[in-house]
Amino acid sequence: MGRCNVNFERLSPIFRRYGVRYAFVFGSYARRGVGRDIDIAVSWNIDNALMLGRLVIEISDALGVREDRIDLIHIESTSKTLIKTIILEGKLIYGDPEEAYMDLAKHYIEYLDVNETYRYIGKIVGKKRDD
Repeated sequence: MGRCNVNFERLSPIFRRYGVRYAFVFGSYARRGVGRDIDIAVSWNIDNALMLGRLVIEISDALGVREDRIDLIHIESTSKTLIKTIILEGKLIYGDPEEAYMDLAKHYIEYLDVNETYRYIGKIVGKKRDD
């Protein structure tokens, strides 16, 4: 795709129409303004896969890029490791910053809690085997 000047403000009316709470651009495009595709993470109550497809089409039309160059991630159903990537390198392109970052932090804390629990259980199981 190369370097291009993408105006993400064009997406605001689309996000509003679909009920998107907030959206981030992340990945190579967020880091360097260049990349093979544009990674966008959105938080919204998706009704079905058809709506997701329609959103991708509208985003690609608004940004003037092919649909296969838009990688749309649904935050509520993505991996928690990807949440960490979005927190560290993402750029908020739509929504309230406080709500967005607090929500991402909540998702990531859930991930940390689960990993800590697995580590703790692993230690207990390891001790039981040693006994």
